[in-house]
Amino acid sequence: MALFINDYNTEQEGKQNRMRALLERMIERGVAVDGLGHQFHVSLSFPVDALGAAIDRFADLLITQAVTELDVTMGTPVSEARFVDQGYYYRDAFRDFRERAEELYSVTIWGLTDNRSWRSDCRRSPPATA
Repeated sequence: MALFINDYNTEQEGKQNRMRALLERMIERGVAVDGLGHQFHVSLSFPVDALGAAIDRFADLLITQAVTELDVTMGTPVSEARFVDQGYYYRDAFRDFRERAEELYSVTIWGLTDNRSWRSDCRRSPPATA
């Protein structure tokens, strides 16, 4: 059985610094941490190359890494052009992931369809939260 730390915002510098410090302390103390899971909940406005950079930031720790959650929101208004941009974002993200295949255990898409995602831009909010 493998023990992973799984957290969100690891694509952002502040969280990376804190996570790296935590992992270094754990490794130094002999904690049997086997890997890091990245929850990449991003939007089209977030630089796609930051995802690969996050993986690179932890590569020298010699732990297994996984993208445990990946979703890309489009923002509003929803348009055909944004759907196309979203597709290009996923393409570019997976290009970066394939370049780092040796460092990645897996990549999991979060939300089978935009209409079923917890972050869906395509659904209306319930009246109580609108």
